[in-house]
Amino acid sequence: MLKGLAFTLAKVRDTHYVDELRNVPKRFLGINVDLFATNVDRNRDNGMTDYNTIRKAFGLERRKTFEEIFSDEETRLIVEKSFNNVDNIDTYIGVLG
Repeated sequence: MLKGLAFTLAKVRDTHYVDELRNVPKRFLGINVDLFATNVDRNRDNGMTDYNTIRKAFGLERRKTFEEIFSDEETRLIVEKSFNNVDNIDTYIGVLG
């Protein structure tokens, strides 16, 4: 099992959640849930810092533009409109970029 985990290539990462995770029906959890929004809220509730601060803590260079984080133009425009500045990006969203 560990050998399989160590040598299996990951699928391409993207920022798109399938609809079943964005709109978990009430019958499963008793309430309607958007797991993407829940993860963002959870990070904020627990005091998770912004994406660039986390990068710095791990010894990585700070990102200066949205283009450095998001290669998909549609996603980049949405995030840029939502956060206005790369230093405001939530860690969860930045990591998905």
